[in-house]
Amino acid sequence: MNLWTKLFDFLSQNLFSIGIKIISGIIFYIIGRKIIFYLNKIISRVIDKGKFDSFVASFCKNFAKIFLITALLFLIINFLGINNSFFVTLLASMGLAIGMALSGTPKNFSGGIVILFFRPYKVGDYILAQRTRRIRKRYPNFQYSNCYNR
Repeated sequence: MNLWTKLFDFLSQNLFSIGIKIISGIIFYIIGRKIIFYLNKIISRVIDKGKFDSFVASFCKNFAKIFLITALLFLIINFLGINNSFFVTLLASMGLAIGMALSGTPKNFSGGIVILFFRPYKVGDYILAQRTRRIRKRYPNFQYSNCYNR
């Protein structure tokens, strides 16, 4: 038997089951996105009721949304019968590579998160650090160098 005959036999035997899996995966994705939309609304209400800084609130909302979408995609991949170990290994190796490339940055990032959550200084405070005097005007996204001298 040649390759085309084998391929035709495989498709004729499994095409219906593969099509049903793909269609049900698409339906699962649509329903999952609607559920994620409603969960994000609930998370937004809970965070907005709390007394969080606007930057911390938007960071938590975006993190929850990305986490839920990633979990949905992993569930769909598992539902389709694809082995997840490859994707988990790929994700772990990407995390290791990024962590090694940015070896000092995670320390600075975690320091920034600590500053955001514990708020040792707020917008409008006078800051003296490393012989530089500044007044904090705002919390920029992931950059703490936009202080203005006074």
